[in-house]
Amino acid sequence: MSIFNVLTIFIIIIAILLIGVILLQEPKERITPSGGSAASIHRIGINQKADFLEKSTWVLVGLLLFLTLLSSIFLKNAPLSNRSPNLAKTQREETLNGAISSSGTDEVATNHDDQES
Repeated sequence: MSIFNVLTIFIIIIAILLIGVILLQEPKERITPSGGSAASIHRIGINQKADFLEKSTWVLVGLLLFLTLLSSIFLKNAPLSNRSPNLAKTQREETLNGAISSSGTDEVATNHDDQES
């Protein structure tokens, strides 16, 4: 199993956790305290939960961004079976066009030399 595959699995796990953390968060209208003594004690617990969920959201977003950028580095070394079919097709066309254009310039130079003599 390559490093790229491991990073892809971690990215999927973090994305699922991020979706869960976002869905657990309360809307902001429910979090604001309304001045009552019993209600404010109850809301302190909600605010702590909201702070934890907000911090965990930012941590998960940062991890997701970091792992995505790291996986792009290892994509160059990944086997061709892990790459996008469109990416593989484009790379094949580029190499084919590079081979055609280099051989085409040689033929043009040879034909030009034949016409001069």
